[in-house]
Amino acid sequence: MLPAPFTPEFLSRLECLKLRTRKEVLGGRPGSPSLPPSRAETRVAILNELPAVAGRARKVLEEQLDTINKLSAALLCRAFRGELLID
Repeated sequence: MLPAPFTPEFLSRLECLKLRTRKEVLGGRPGSPSLPPSRAETRVAILNELPAVAGRARKVLEEQLDTINKLSAALLCRAFRGELLID
């Protein structure tokens, strides 16, 4: 299984970058040989995606923190109202 940052969407975007790079390098000439991307090109493409992956992770973590804070506040309210007493 792929690590979380390597989602199908990410891999699809990486493939598009690879194809676009090939087209730019070869000039889109018909009959041009298809070259596989070098390891450096692949690493650059992955590094270019890292800010977006980090941004999505940050957003998810902020949403989770907000949920935790709301739950804590709700729990405290119930405690002060005496709704958490054990029978």
